[in-house]
Amino acid sequence: SFTSYCGGLPCPDHNNNPFGYKFSWSPRGVLLAAIRKAIFQEDGERKELDGTPGKMIYDKFFEDTSVPDVGPKIETAWPSSFECHPNGDSCKFLSIYKIPEAHTLIRGTYRSVGWCPTMKKVTELGLLKEDDISALKGKSYAEFLASKLGCEAGNVKAATAEKLGLAVDDAIIGRLEWLGLFDQEKKVEAATTLDAVCDLFLNNPKFWYEPGETDMICMHHTFIVEKADGKKEKITSTMVDYGIKNGDTSMSRLVSLPLAIHIRRILKGEAKETGVVRPVEAEIYNPILDEMEQKFNVKFHEVATPL
Repeated sequence: SFTSYCGGLPCPDHNNNPFGYKFSWSPRGVLLAAIRKAIFQEDGERKELDGTPGKMIYDKFFEDTSVPDVGPKIETAWPSSFECHPNGDSCKFLSIYKIPEAHTLIRGTYRSVGWCPTMKKVTELGLLKEDDISALKGKSYAEFLASKLGCEAGNVKAATAEKLGLAVDDAIIGRLEWLGLFDQEKKVEAATTLDAVCDLFLNNPKFWYEPGETDMICMHHTFIVEKADGKKEKITSTMVDYGIKNGDTSMSRLVSLPLAIHIRRILKGEAKETGVVRPVEAEIYNPILDEMEQKFNVKFHEVATPL
């Protein structure tokens, strides 16, 4: 089996909002991830989450407590767990990675604890729909949400909790309140429900990196392998990297630097491949991984455990 999870999150030192997330790209894209499809293979069975109730990616999330602290030293304690869920089409990688014998192959996303169940409830409230709410422009967010719940604006918090089957003091209700969904003063300016909710994320400075704050990329692979002699082994490979204070984000570095390294190898005549190729062959990825470790201190830490 092979599972691979990766998340672009705030460095724990700067993870300072109730959602445990800061944006390094479009909030709209992040929110719409809740209703995207995911296809994966688990225990030999092809499974699909199609974004409908009961089959959303946030219906499949779980907490991963196995991610070790292998990154540079930080001041804050390493998170005890991350939430993770399948993302995109994992099944196509059975052939791309040349492991058709794998019974399980899941590629997915890491999020801070609390994100997945909260966004699941946001979806259940119908807040990711692109329906026309032009008639509500200028109304408060409490009035906007009350119109969807069929209640008075002054009772919107309790009505939301009842609709979602949660206690009024549940942490999820607390996050929605902090976001501004129950606010009597903030005004709706967008023409669709989705964009109105996006505006709450977009216009809240706590969802954006302040000067001196840094992001984090955390990637964790887990392999269960059977060797030629029949012995089984669990292998984990983990990489944690942080952005540069008042400099480049980890997201921008880890996306661009591997490509830049290979472009230079092409220009120097060191890369012999032609055409469009995937970096799944050792002669392509090993030089990149070596340089990322030697020059930028970005490295994978591997641990093998007999089973």
